[in-house]
Amino acid sequence: MVPSRLPRLAALTLTTALLASGPVLAGSLPGGMPLPNFSLSPDHWGGVYDQIGLGGRFGHVEERDVNGTTAINGFTGSYGFGYGKQFNHVVLGVEADVMANSGDSSSTPPGQTASNKVSNPWLGALRMRLGYDVGRHFLPYIAGGLAVGQIKVQSTGPDSNGAETNYDKLASGLIVGAGVEVPFGAGSRWGMKAEYDFVRLSPADGYNNQGTLVATHFEENIGRILLVHRF
Repeated sequence: MVPSRLPRLAALTLTTALLASGPVLAGSLPGGMPLPNFSLSPDHWGGVYDQIGLGGRFGHVEERDVNGTTAINGFTGSYGFGYGKQFNHVVLGVEADVMANSGDSSSTPPGQTASNKVSNPWLGALRMRLGYDVGRHFLPYIAGGLAVGQIKVQSTGPDSNGAETNYDKLASGLIVGAGVEVPFGAGSRWGMKAEYDFVRLSPADGYNNQGTLVATHFEENIGRILLVHRF
């Protein structure tokens, strides 16, 4: 009967495939060409880790009463922790960190002498991370999630109508980015990341002392170098 022949047919097919792939299993292609080394690196990308980072930030603020955008640049320092799990070559994890930021924007409404200063003193992020272990101690990854930050708007003085703005609000939004991670030697618990992130927060609307709406839209680009320690 046909069903009784299936195990023998499967065994014959498997034997033929193994014989044909002999050179490949031996680490070479037909003709003696070596295979690329895509084996798993000896580094363990899973588990709990913390990280500290330094970098720069380059963004802009859009203000309704100025009718334009102004640059906001500065430096950032961060501390965070995360957890990862490795599934063969794929690394899936979650990270949380807080950034302390320097720098502010300065803009002057048309016809006025007083300026508005906008700053983002701190930013927190909770992200999912997806990486792929390409071997040779090298892990490229992408990440994305939720960002929350403080937006402060302050006037340098009253304008010609006596209006001043002074408020701060929490704004939430998105953070997405990509980077690479490398260890300091095979099996080392210490490593380094180079990472880029884009942040866009929801409008941080407020009012000046005369009840006029001041709408502030904030987004920035962040580049960081991080020192990573795995427990």
